[in-house]
Amino acid sequence: MNVQAEDTGKYYCEIITTHGKSVQVHAIEVQYAPRIFTTPSGFIELPVGAILEVICEAEGVPQPAITWTHNNQTVIDYLREIV
Repeated sequence: MNVQAEDTGKYYCEIITTHGKSVQVHAIEVQYAPRIFTTPSGFIELPVGAILEVICEAEGVPQPAITWTHNNQTVIDYLREIV
């Protein structure tokens, strides 16, 4: 089986005979590298005093943390934050 992220979930193996039934449950969590989504993307040019809103979202298992840096200095380092 070529496992995909959507394959996460519970899988049941059920055995039935004339003598009874047995069930084995397997909880599967598919881990995958983080994917990042930013808006707007690319180069942004603004005049002095303008308001900038940049949205950076990520998904992945395990849940990724987002770190904002400026000039190699951490600006914010949280799972979710509005700057």
